[in-house]
Amino acid sequence: KAICGTFLFFAKNNEKLAKKIGKILDFGESEEYNRGEKVGKGEKRCFRPTSNSKRKVGKTMLVGKAQNTIDASGRIIFPASFRKDMGEKIILAKSLFDSCLCAYSEAEWESLCEKLKKFPEAKVKQVKNWLFGSATTLNPDKQGRVFISAELIEHAGLKQNVVFVGMGSKVDVWDAESYDKMYSSIDSEEIADILNQLEF
Repeated sequence: KAICGTFLFFAKNNEKLAKKIGKILDFGESEEYNRGEKVGKGEKRCFRPTSNSKRKVGKTMLVGKAQNTIDASGRIIFPASFRKDMGEKIILAKSLFDSCLCAYSEAEWESLCEKLKKFPEAKVKQVKNWLFGSATTLNPDKQGRVFISAELIEHAGLKQNVVFVGMGSKVDVWDAESYDKMYSSIDSEEIADILNQLEF
């Protein structure tokens, strides 16, 4: 998680370094990045890698950021930039780490479930209750619209503007105001320390 967040920080502030990090993390064969690609009707521009290589749906490195609005009934357009890489079925659940939601491709969700199976039930029971109990399957319509339940909206504090952030293997879904506060608190020196600790 730290590495993916680090990439997003440098992708916005240092394009050369972002390319280098992207190459190390194997974001694709191409090292070219398109700053400001239009990703869908009504969506804000985002920063994401471009590659001519064939990618396996559900196993692509998800990066970039997009913003849409949620209506009173809980409907919102899931960004096209992420839908094409995640596939037709998307699983949405409460985050295990932040006050946001996490969207997984079917393949990544199954991978997460398999990881949890490796631990003793007594140790992960609460994690499963938190994660699986809140999870729901999203099936975007032709316009990419999905429905987010009242429980998930309340957990993430979603109001009107919603930010979708690629975190490598998943997409975090934030209330825009909460995301801005979190993002503004990022410390470049702290990120450098994390990279050093990871021998990055």
